[in-house]
Amino acid sequence: MLSIKSPRCHNSLFFDVEDIKQDSEAFILDQYYNKRIKLNFKVHTKVALHNNKIEALAVIKIPSDVNFLEKKVIKQDLVILTTPYTPKPLALEPSPLRKIKRELQKLSVQKRLFEPYIDMKLSSLPSKREKQFEFTLSHYNLKDFEFMKWTHTHHLTKSKYTIETALLELVNDKQFKSVKIALFENYAYQLKNNKTFNPNFVHMATSKFSNVNHIVSLLALKINFEVFDDEQLLFKFIDFMLSRYTERQVTHYFMKLELSNHQYILRDTLLTFKRIRESLSHNTSKVKCSPNAIHKQFVQLSLAIQYKNQAINYFEYAALQLSYQVKIGAYNVNLPKNNFELFEWANELQNCLAGYEDKIASHKTTIYGFFMQSNLIFAVEIQMGAIIQAHRKYNLPIKPEQRKILNLWLKESKERVAMAKQVQQHFSN
Repeated sequence: MLSIKSPRCHNSLFFDVEDIKQDSEAFILDQYYNKRIKLNFKVHTKVALHNNKIEALAVIKIPSDVNFLEKKVIKQDLVILTTPYTPKPLALEPSPLRKIKRELQKLSVQKRLFEPYIDMKLSSLPSKREKQFEFTLSHYNLKDFEFMKWTHTHHLTKSKYTIETALLELVNDKQFKSVKIALFENYAYQLKNNKTFNPNFVHMATSKFSNVNHIVSLLALKINFEVFDDEQLLFKFIDFMLSRYTERQVTHYFMKLELSNHQYILRDTLLTFKRIRESLSHNTSKVKCSPNAIHKQFVQLSLAIQYKNQAINYFEYAALQLSYQVKIGAYNVNLPKNNFELFEWANELQNCLAGYEDKIASHKTTIYGFFMQSNLIFAVEIQMGAIIQAHRKYNLPIKPEQRKILNLWLKESKERVAMAKQVQQHFSN
């Protein structure tokens, strides 16, 4: 006998439970008393559409109502466990539901059981067909294989989408012809240039900006939208920007990013913002709303936080490393004396040089700075006599003429070292 209180009339009902199976356990939450109770119901498994995904389901029937005229207990299905399609079984955690999980796994690896739910034409190519099949199982509400080119689809929560209806949902409440045209042009641009569509920037522009002209300008940008992979970070960055600058200023900020050099800055700006955003406040000084100015401020704040309570660490160098400090052409080549000087180099070049402190101190790498007078122009990393990387301000690649100077410096330095060794060997003999 099972006793349950009816949610409609609040009377206690008593009836026989026909689906009891002693060797199968199921746990459900009592919706009336908010308690986790154990029931010995018969469990059946099946493949079905569940929450817009095709899954293997474990289902029990629970009493939901009583038909007093027919003297029947009305039952409803309760899904207690789900398993999405998987090409191979996964390790199961110990659990009272392990037997049920094992049955679901058997279903989930038998792909043929899911195929009746695929209502799109799959490719005849086996490798492509496999990708399409798995995509459909996870995105049953997306009715076009072109959605496979979308980097993010979490915005699309309704039961059914075409490409057009999905794009129109991204405009939120901005149902203006100019916005729609700009959106479809943005979509075409991203697919042509990146072979994928990242909706995060579009979603941000239509959500955070109210002026239609500003939205259209943002959607018309010809930039690398793959930078905006972290939507949560992008939204927090925009909230920070709009709390300090006008919509017009922020729009112009992004328009300046169309310059190729500034797109290096954008990626670094977002990553630096991620590290320092908890330290930003209304008291943080307001700089010019431009890619260079904001990036410089973020890097300075990041480095200041990193080195706020750090002790000075003097670097020790071998004679070989010191011998590479020479004048070549218009450049003076120097080594950083300590971590604070490395910090200043990073600040001047607006990059992450300061992060190499531990590698320099442990002799895993060597950093040289190329100066014109007192100005640091670019820095190079050397390991085992080879150039690992060389960058100028904002992590930009060095110019061709700078590359020639760098190669000549390395060549002449090695020749000097080899000559010194020969002289030493001559006199030792």
